[in-house]
Amino acid sequence: MSIDPAQVRYVATPGTTAFMRLLDSGARQEALAVLDEHWGEIWYAIDPTDLKALLGTIPDPSATLGDAAYLQELVGSGTGAGVQEPPAGARPEQRLTVIAQQIADLRLAGKPAAAMEMVWAIADDVRRLRGPVVDTTEGGVGMWLVQAGITAFLAGDLTGARTLLREVVGLHRPARFPFVEREAAAKLALVHAVAGEPQEAEVWLARADQAPRTASWVEKLIDDSIWLARYICAVDTLDLELAEQMRRASPSPFAQLEFWGPALQAQVRHLCLTGRHAQARGLCDEMAAAGLPPPEADGWLSRMLNDAYLMCSPLGEATADRTPRSDAVALLASRVRLLTTGQFAQVTLRDMVEHAADLPTRTRLGLTLLRGQGLLYSGRQEDGRLVIQAALAEAFERGTLGVLSLLTDDSLDQLSGTELGMRARHLVDDRGIFRIKIVTVLSSPLSEAETRVLRLLAQGMSRPQIAQASYVSVDTVKSQLSSAYRKLGVRNRAEAITKLEQLQG
Repeated sequence: MSIDPAQVRYVATPGTTAFMRLLDSGARQEALAVLDEHWGEIWYAIDPTDLKALLGTIPDPSATLGDAAYLQELVGSGTGAGVQEPPAGARPEQRLTVIAQQIADLRLAGKPAAAMEMVWAIADDVRRLRGPVVDTTEGGVGMWLVQAGITAFLAGDLTGARTLLREVVGLHRPARFPFVEREAAAKLALVHAVAGEPQEAEVWLARADQAPRTASWVEKLIDDSIWLARYICAVDTLDLELAEQMRRASPSPFAQLEFWGPALQAQVRHLCLTGRHAQARGLCDEMAAAGLPPPEADGWLSRMLNDAYLMCSPLGEATADRTPRSDAVALLASRVRLLTTGQFAQVTLRDMVEHAADLPTRTRLGLTLLRGQGLLYSGRQEDGRLVIQAALAEAFERGTLGVLSLLTDDSLDQLSGTELGMRARHLVDDRGIFRIKIVTVLSSPLSEAETRVLRLLAQGMSRPQIAQASYVSVDTVKSQLSSAYRKLGVRNRAEAITKLEQLQG
């Protein structure tokens, strides 16, 4: 097999150029030595299809390659063993490249939280390699920081992701990985967009646009990150015409590869803002049918589909007393349910925003709007208006306007005499934004058991049948239904079923 190196698409880096020159001259053993030393750099510099063909020109490369045997795994022509540990005697920058790939492999397997353990385990080594002034690895540290930042992002640590990625954009343009600054800027834009910070995202999108492009195949992945960040910003700023054009041009979250979760959530949020909840649920069903997230997924990745389903219900599905505070979407969904079912006193509690600094901006503003409305509906109009106006002021300042869908029409009416209230009303009416509604007023939350027996009742089951299906006595079923009826303010089966349908949206 032969291939003309002159026809290969690659980025001119020191290791890649030396490798290609030696291959062209027929010095195969010397080329193998360069490949073994610079495999990480060469993997990113040469198009994978061309690289696979080049490896095919080397007789029995597995017998002569050391660490670079991992390249065969990456291009799909290896044994499947991969590289588990850095080779004996590896230089620090070589060791860093191997560990960065291990981190990426774990992340692509759906285990970003496990990968973060590796990130923090070698963080001190990375700082020493970088040095106080000059990166002594010619870009190896930058590549590691980008991989670590992406991993933190998918693990759900947005603050950690920002910190790691910002270190990269301060590096000089590295000779070995010249695309890393553009990639870091694109990923920073994506992190800010996902957090509901469109203005900050636009700053990094501009930075990514200004960075010079390379011929690396990685540039396509960078473009995908930029596209997704711009789409999320369009949804958040209620530029819905642009958002719809972008969604129709790329309707499948699968187009975003490892960022399918953020892409799915962005599309679901977009569809729900415009009242297309059934279509949003259908999109979630498609992802579930495809087997996502992977069975052993961890971190934020493990919750992405569930979070998307929560967004699809205008009333939310989580219960207030069982919501993990770190799960921002479930936390918001539980407060939406409390408000829309008339449990206003619980929505006014400050404990729901006491950890606001740890929450994405979009979630924090949404929780504040819900708390303000809880105050309004509890009869504390002045306090409620002040809380809502403060949240609206920040939302308009930041451009995080999608949170306006968490306002009820009644709340907007009570703010009609204020400038911010009028701006909010104009926007939601002009863009046709879906608004939540108070569907009923519960005296207290339904328990899981009460909700379950109500659903079985709605399916036409009798009390004995419900008892048998629930593995409880008939007396227990009667007690649970009596308690549920009291909370719902109904007197019979028909009224209870009607009220349950309202609660389920």
